[in-house]
Amino acid sequence: MLGNLFVEDAGGGEFSHQVTTIKSIEKPPFPRNETNLCGLQNQGATCYLNVLIQTLLFTPEFRGMYFTGWEKN
Repeated sequence: MLGNLFVEDAGGGEFSHQVTTIKSIEKPPFPRNETNLCGLQNQGATCYLNVLIQTLLFTPEFRGMYFTGWEKN
C-alpha cells in the first residue's frame, strides 16, 4: 500500500518541485533566570544531594515546617 511513498516520480509532470537549501541559524538558549528557579552547583558527586534538597524544598509540608519552625507541631 505505501511501498512507493518515498520514491520520486521520474516523469517531468506538472507537479515537479525544487529544493531550496536555507542555512538555519541556531537560536541561543534562554537564560535560566527566566524561570526564577535555581539550584546548587555540582561539586563532584553532590548532584544526588542536590536532587534530594530540591525535592524536599518543593514539598509544601516540608517547606512549611522548615521555614516556620519544627517546634510548632
